[in-house]
Amino acid sequence: MKVKLSQIIRKGQKRSQLIVAYIGSVIGLFLLIGSIQLYLDYTSVMFGGEDLLKDGFLVDKKVSGVNTITGGVASFSDEEIKELNDSRFVEDLAPVRTSKFKIGFTAGGANSKMGNFLFHYYAQSLPDRFLNIPDDKFIWTPGDTIVPVVVPSEFIKAFNNFAPTQGIPQLSEESLEGFPLSIQCEGNGKVKKFKARLAGFTGKMNTTILLPDNFLKQANITYGDPNEKEVAQSLFIISNSKYHHEFLDLMEKNNFSVNEAKLKASEEKSRLQIILSVMLGIGSIILIQSALNFILYSQLSIFKNEYEIGVLTNIGYDYKTISKTYIFHFAKIFVAISITAFVIAIFGKMWLNGWAQEHKIPLEGSLAGETYVVGLIFLVAYIAINSISIFKSIKEIAKRN
Repeated sequence: MKVKLSQIIRKGQKRSQLIVAYIGSVIGLFLLIGSIQLYLDYTSVMFGGEDLLKDGFLVDKKVSGVNTITGGVASFSDEEIKELNDSRFVEDLAPVRTSKFKIGFTAGGANSKMGNFLFHYYAQSLPDRFLNIPDDKFIWTPGDTIVPVVVPSEFIKAFNNFAPTQGIPQLSEESLEGFPLSIQCEGNGKVKKFKARLAGFTGKMNTTILLPDNFLKQANITYGDPNEKEVAQSLFIISNSKYHHEFLDLMEKNNFSVNEAKLKASEEKSRLQIILSVMLGIGSIILIQSALNFILYSQLSIFKNEYEIGVLTNIGYDYKTISKTYIFHFAKIFVAISITAFVIAIFGKMWLNGWAQEHKIPLEGSLAGETYVVGLIFLVAYIAINSISIFKSIKEIAKRN
């Protein structure tokens, strides 16, 4: 039975149409998954992969000679914050909270090779909406004895330059995760030590240790000077890349300071998003058109064999059995299309990794999981849509006979 049905399916096919539809689908799927993979690779190289902070900028007020003479703190006024917040190139912003008391960080322990050393630094915090950290990894409530901390990626580099001069072993990010950490808060005649837990690293704030906002707010009240007004020394801004040049003009006009390298990288990322969006759009159009061609092709194949299908149903073949044979036949074709596109993408990724290595760009690995997921979603969607179309058509033929 299966042999006869397969022969009927092939009888209604034109090989040239099949080849054209096959090639078009491979090209469309390759462009689709290729643009996604390129975007993920670029993000990984330029921004270190998934950062614990959302894609924004730390903006500071430049220190002037007046600040140096008077001892005043360079900070943002309410009017300046409002002007920024009302501008169309700022999607969201918040003042960065800074510690107002003496804070020390202890790393290592009596049994570690590093010993137990204390260094005084400062800490900052941001509202939770600016973080990419799961709630269970970066949460503190009053009464908790363990405080999660986020360490700047640059801190590890700076520490490893400093460590050999003090006879301290250098650290990797992985090794730091296993070290005992603690925070010592001191002020207003009070001293308290909290155990700390490393929640991760960030490349967005490279000069400070990040603490949960509710912890630092409470600590400033408890250990800070109650008469000292809390000022906005820094702002964290999420900008709209469409108005990038207006953002730069305002930074220069108001004597604001922003990390130029990250700003440039963000602008390049925005341009790449546009290019890849075009690629994604073209690939999607080609892929959808090819998929529609396949659906039309399967319909033509069915109608060319309408007489044979009618005869089969009249002599006792169930239309569901005939439908399954057609569905399985075209599903195999699209599985082959997906495999072909992914094989090309894998070899393309290998070539890109080799090119990146020659140019000393830190890019490695194979296709990302997200790329496979997109390809799988399209494959399942195509098979489902085509299956419904085939099933309805053959059911109608069966009813007429």
